[in-house]
This record gives sequence, C-alpha cells and structure tokens, in this order.
Amino acid sequence: MSVYIDNLYGNIISENFKSDKLKTITGYASAPFLKKVIEEIPDLIIEIYIGMSQQGISINNHKEFCNLMNKHENLKIYYQIKGKNNHMKLYEFSKKSTRKTIIGSANFTENGFFNNQEIMVEAEFDTNDIFKRQKELSLLCTTPNIDKFIDFYNEDSNDVNVEGETQRDNNSSLSNISTIQKEQEYISTFKKLKTNPNPHYYRKFKIEIVLNKHQNPTWSEKGINAWINNRQPYLQSSQKVFFEKYFPNDEIFYIYTDDGIKFKCKLGGKFNSEIHFVNSNIYEYVKRRINLTVNRPISRDDLINYGNTAFNFTRVNETKYLLEFKN
Repeated sequence: MSVYIDNLYGNIISENFKSDKLKTITGYASAPFLKKVIEEIPDLIIEIYIGMSQQGISINNHKEFCNLMNKHENLKIYYQIKGKNNHMKLYEFSKKSTRKTIIGSANFTENGFFNNQEIMVEAEFDTNDIFKRQKELSLLCTTPNIDKFIDFYNEDSNDVNVEGETQRDNNSSLSNISTIQKEQEYISTFKKLKTNPNPHYYRKFKIEIVLNKHQNPTWSEKGINAWINNRQPYLQSSQKVFFEKYFPNDEIFYIYTDDGIKFKCKLGGKFNSEIHFVNSNIYEYVKRRINLTVNRPISRDDLINYGNTAFNFTRVNETKYLLEFKN
C-alpha cells in the first residue's frame, strides 16, 4: 500500500500521466487547478464530480468550468444537485483494464495538492457503484438552467475558504455571503412579518447557541465551532429542542435577523439535529454580534458576557422565521 503525504501533485497526478482516464469525486474543485492538469496531460479523459456544490460555486469558477468543457471534449464536470453533500476525495486512474484508486483528504484544488498538509492512500476496491450513485445525484455544469439547483455567488478577493479556493466554505467573510440581503426595505419586511404572522404557524421558541461543557463536552468543535474540524458551522439542537418540531424537514426555510440579515437554511445531520446555513457562516455571524475579534471557538461564557446565550425565534409562516439576538 502506497501512502502519500509529500509532493502530492507529482506522486499522484504527474506519476499517472500515461493513464487514459481520471475519474474523481471531490468536495471542492478549482478551475485553475483543472487547467494545470489539462495542460500537463492534454489527452487525459477527465470526469469530475463536485460533491459540495450545493453549498455554492463562485461565478468565476463556474464560467471557467463551462469554458473548459466547451473546449475539451474529453472533459466532463458534474455538480451534485440533490442528496447529502459529498465530501469524499476519491481519484481513479485507468488505462485499458488496469485501475489505480487513491483516497484521502486532498480536494481537487491547488491547496489540496500543493499548500495544505494532506494524506492520500492507494486502495483496492470497486468504485463503480460509488460513481454511478454520484452521477445520479449530479448534473453537468453546462446543463441549461443549472442555476435552479446551484447558488452562484460573486467572488471577492478577501473571500477565501478553508481550501483557499473560490468556493464558499467554513471561514468565508460574513460581508461576502451571497444569501445575505441588506436591502433598504428589509426593516419594513421584518416589521411586516412580525406584526402579521400566519396564526396557523405562529410560535415562539429559543435555541441555545453553545451549551456548557457539562451539557456538551465537545462544544468547542461542534455546532457553530465546527470549523475547527473543517466543517461548515451549524446550529446544533439540544435535548430540549428537537428541530423537526419547529422547522420544515425537507424544505428550505428563511431566517430574518433583527440586524438586517436573511439566512437561507435547511435541516441536516443525524436525525435532522442541525440547522445548516446555505452559503452562510453562522460562526462569523455570532462572532460579529458579540464583538469577538479573534478566530477561536466561541464559548458559553462569551455569550454570557455578551448578555444573551440564545437565539430567540418567532415562526411567522410555513418557511419564514424571525431571529432576535440582542444583548
């Protein structure tokens, strides 16, 4: 078994330049990295499945993906448009009847193969069902009206994620989140929703943002602090609040905050115990509200010092909620 921790590009990409085909499932991919591979191995048939595409893809990256596909008939790029996000890093090189399968932590990006500390391992197993399933969940990036399934956002020079690429991930700047809307009529919309709720859905409840270490020993690496483990921060349910009782299970819903922000959300995780903020970073939001100036896990003591430990929600209709978080 071969294990690679150094010179990943040379040991994995360049080493297999004689292969006929590369198939990969990757959490994230970048167009500049793909161009580099094509330039080095122009005859390689490449099939890429981007498993985290439902979290959003930058407009620049998307345009370049489409341009590359139009220029190279041997290239196919797929975006996952349904199902659970796929964070796999699976690479399969093939030539006639031979295959080499490599798995590990490196995304199909510059940081994955050049900058980050990653580990990749050769493995022997049948990948056919995995790729078949991924194809069923995906569409080509050039599919007409692909924007009905994928959120595309404008890239900013200061918008760098954990991968350091153009797609949104854990550490994106709050000011650049595409789903945030700070329109002039936001205040009137917030007031209208608050004063004219649908009585069928109206309900008030609160969700503790971070539990103390006795209630949740892993508070520093889960929930809004999940970015520590390279996960998108999320809001975690407690034993007292079951999200399925308060939020739609299989539908996008929207949260309007008392400081002029609109979040697009959905339930996820085991037993729908997590609120996922689509293309948004709830850690950065809380960090800004409590005036925390450094990147570190937010503790319950931080929230106590701020003067509020919970998000106070009001459900105003089937898919809209108000959030108040004043000290």
